[in-house]
Amino acid sequence: MKNKLKFIIPIVIAVIAIIVAALCIDFTPAERVDIPSLVSTAQKYLIENNYEQAIAEFNKIIEIDPINVDAYIGIADAYIGIGDTEKAIEWLQKGYELTGNERLKAMIDKLNSDDEVTVTAMETSALTEADTTSEPIKNEVKISYADEWYSIFKYENKNIVGMELYDMSGNKRLNANYEYIGNEVERTVYVDDVLYSTENVTFGDIMAEEEKLKKERANTREEHDNNWWVYDENGDCIEHGWHNLDSDGNPTNDSGEDWYYNNGKIYKTHDYFYSLGWEHNTYYDGKGYPLKREGNGYGNGHDNITYTYEYDEYGYPIIQYQNGKKCTEYINFYNDNKFVYAISHFEDEYNDIHSFEINNNYDGGEGSTELNENGQYIRYINHINTLYTYAIYYIPSFDGTKMIDSIWIDCSNIKPLFECPYCNN
Repeated sequence: MKNKLKFIIPIVIAVIAIIVAALCIDFTPAERVDIPSLVSTAQKYLIENNYEQAIAEFNKIIEIDPINVDAYIGIADAYIGIGDTEKAIEWLQKGYELTGNERLKAMIDKLNSDDEVTVTAMETSALTEADTTSEPIKNEVKISYADEWYSIFKYENKNIVGMELYDMSGNKRLNANYEYIGNEVERTVYVDDVLYSTENVTFGDIMAEEEKLKKERANTREEHDNNWWVYDENGDCIEHGWHNLDSDGNPTNDSGEDWYYNNGKIYKTHDYFYSLGWEHNTYYDGKGYPLKREGNGYGNGHDNITYTYEYDEYGYPIIQYQNGKKCTEYINFYNDNKFVYAISHFEDEYNDIHSFEINNNYDGGEGSTELNENGQYIRYINHINTLYTYAIYYIPSFDGTKMIDSIWIDCSNIKPLFECPYCNN
């Protein structure tokens, strides 16, 4: 028996050692996968018409994140690219069953109803050239925005013929049609299926015109009614203000507000109403959020305020405090992990809820500006409240080298295109 134990004990010890070694293996979680980077890579293959590789990449994303809506749309676009519409619908249906996302449902309905399907490259402003054949050149391009709205641009023979704007639920909210009559182009715009405008337009390079304008207004001061602007040597706005008008309609220095900018970012505002005995200066951080308000005359806790914040993972405020009391909440919108704008809402002493936008692209006015990867405008929104909103959408040329037109939508007297979830309706 003792001899047997001599052989058994070493074996048991060896087995225990193996188990202990196995337990010591590092099973710490792998480094977090950067999904946005994987999506960007997959979209790059899609833009390059490398559909097989795009399918493989979007497949990887879905395995990691099975409710990633962009991945389902991307893999569907890739299958459309190789002519397999049935497979595209199959993937969209799978994604819709898992997520319930209306964008997927809208694409399924469109694919089931269309006799001819063209490739839509999602989340990008890069436009792909159609094959040069004896057939007329047709193309359809999709550009998505930070709030999950998106536009589809339609081209024939390299000419823009239409633009459709969809909200985050896949509902068509705006439709613009271009008709070529001789040397003129007529643009007809519908908002929520109601005729909004019909006018002749002249295409031009909007970005080049903007650069030309900036050069022209360098080191100048402009005045219009009761507003004024001051520009630096680069043509960027450094001061902007307004003054109230007297009974004769002339500007008065008794009341108004001034904004001051540095490198395109607001750093100070000065508001005043001298006859009522109040004046304030407010100082801002580099992102456009107030840090300190000094002055007197308002009362009701609005004088001499220090602002502090709670921040999200990107470093942008989600809650604002005034002298330690919670006062404002923000909903932040990002595009490819880059901040675009925030809707803020707060309740005043009268229990009225106010809402407005803060953005990171101050350009002499308020609102949010979205650019594509080439620095070209794709959208500008000024959303003050549910009573006043306007938006500008920019129309890209077929090859994407320039923005050739812009559609300006005033939502003051129509159903708002951009409804604030925290405003009283």
